[in-house]
Amino acid sequence: MATIKDISRVTGASIASVSRALSGSEAISGEKKEMILAAAKKLGYVPNLLARSLKNSKSYTVGLIISNIDSTFYLTIARVIEEELKKHGYRLLLAYSNDNGEDERKNIELFEGTKVDGIIFTPISYENKELIERVKSKNIALVQLFRCMYNEINSVAVDDAKGAYLATSYLIENGHKRILLLNIESPFGSNRADGYIDAYAKYKIPIDNELIISLPNSEPEAKAMIMNSIRELSPSAVIAGVNFIGKVTVTYCKKNNINIPNDISVIVFDDVEWNDMLDITSISQPVEYIGLSACRLIMDDIVAKKHFNRKVNMVLEPSLIIRKSVKKTIIKEMIKTVVCPVV
Repeated sequence: MATIKDISRVTGASIASVSRALSGSEAISGEKKEMILAAAKKLGYVPNLLARSLKNSKSYTVGLIISNIDSTFYLTIARVIEEELKKHGYRLLLAYSNDNGEDERKNIELFEGTKVDGIIFTPISYENKELIERVKSKNIALVQLFRCMYNEINSVAVDDAKGAYLATSYLIENGHKRILLLNIESPFGSNRADGYIDAYAKYKIPIDNELIISLPNSEPEAKAMIMNSIRELSPSAVIAGVNFIGKVTVTYCKKNNINIPNDISVIVFDDVEWNDMLDITSISQPVEYIGLSACRLIMDDIVAKKHFNRKVNMVLEPSLIIRKSVKKTIIKEMIKTVVCPVV
């Protein structure tokens, strides 16, 4: 099996340079790095990660726990984090929790057992509080994604209330009053219902509380509630608080010959590929920046120990992407026209 020394001998580069190139460090010129990597591939070099870990007391890995492995939104974040980690010579281990507290616990314990240097996760249950504290006591860096359940741990979140405010305001400005808000709320982040309520208050329109629906995490139950709510409450518009709800809403409308936007208007949180394809107005979250921010926070803790004594809670701004899924229903006041007789 080829070693770093073999690569050094073949390329004429120092062992230090070979090591930097193989770790993905940017402290080496691109041309030299390419030469070393080409030689390593030709020689069939395979890094001994265990030996590297024992030598440096680091695994050079970061664990990421996402809620849904089928979500384009979460997979984009995972891609951004992985690409950023590579620049620092780190690798990403990926797991998913399906928003289940028991799965979260098992994933964290797995990462703890493999001695990752950091964990990025979306917290789900306070039942895992002791586990989180134990992991933190082992100097494993932690960053919360989208929710801030633990005040002592760094977090990157999006202002969901602001997103709901933007969506609701846009619909009201286009003449809609019966707006159905469908969402899976969490007590550990900004509440989309707050933004919805603020928008109604701004325009001094009475709120029908029946139109604010909090859905369960269970997909079959949530799906049934989404369809029943649209059918029974007869809204003129729907705000889908997460991408899954948007998919169910659009699918239900298509299957029941409900035209978007002529029969019902729709706005969906998370601006992913299918929204663009179907011309669905969306609340866009800065996905790339979310991933970069989470990665940089975790690397600051791992490498520079910057935030162990200074907590960072980032809240990023969403934006409204206007497409063709919202109908203007404003009824203009009729103006009497006085016709003067021709003299």
